Amino acid sequence: MKITLIKDGSTFIPYSEEDEEKAKSFSNAIYEVDIKNMDIRTIKQNSALHKLFDLTSHALNEAGITVQVLLNNNREAKVKKAFEWAKGKLEMIPKADMVLDKLYDFIMGEESTDLPWTMLKVKDLLWRELQIHVTNKTSTTKLTKKEIDEVYEVFNLVLSRYGVHIPFPSRELWEEK
Repeated sequence: MKITLIKDGSTFIPYSEEDEEKAKSFSNAIYEVDIKNMDIRTIKQNSALHKLFDLTSHALNEAGITVQVLLNNNREAKVKKAFEWAKGKLEMIPKADMVLDKLYDFIMGEESTDLPWTMLKVKDLLWRELQIHVTNKTSTTKLTKKEIDEVYEVFNLVLSRYGVHIPFPSRELWEEK
């Protein structure tokens, strides 16, 4: 017999009326229960996540939004601010400003190749970073269904700033694509 329970403190409560009826049928005895957390993502959700990453990589590439464009947004302003702060802290050291200026020019003058997105780059560079920020979890295998929804909302918000929206893959969407 299969029964679904909700854990509330140290008490297990039947999940539905059907589960309540099953629980009433138990006699007073000792039972061995095989526990499975139903909140953890399913194989289908895992597949949907990877489909999301794949669809996102294609959409970003089609929009001309490379890895560098998305990840280095406002990079120059951030680096400049950091160097201005460093100059203020090191102003008493002779020629520190000249050294920092040369270092700034070196960093900002770096040539970088614009890399296209792949499914794994979307997962590792976008989703996982947002996931850590939202849930403090590094592995997608540890996410609950609710946490996947929470991370997706932030993921979608970030992409929308670049004019990209990918609905979370459903069976209908998957078959349509």
